Amino acid sequence: MTAPKRRKPSEKKFAAAYWEVYRGVLGKESSEILTDMIVPPDQHEPDWEKVDAALRKDFGWLADAIRNKAEKLVAQEEASREEEESPHSGPTKRLRR
Repeated sequence: MTAPKRRKPSEKKFAAAYWEVYRGVLGKESSEILTDMIVPPDQHEPDWEKVDAALRKDFGWLADAIRNKAEKLVAQEEASREEEESPHSGPTKRLRR
């Protein structure tokens, strides 16, 4: 089973969101144990894609849920940032002539 191709936000933002959701779903201790089982402990920064692929092998539904939640989290952050940067923060009104 492979993950569907989707437009990804920047890799760093998605990776941060993925780890946040991953740890939130599994809990701090369980996520560390599972990560150590998947990724060699001597690797300083585990690759989220390796962890995702390993989860997908046996727990496809869990991998999908974490990935979907991470994508939503990044999209919300980007929308919030765009809204803050927008010169018109409120609804725009059309002028009638």
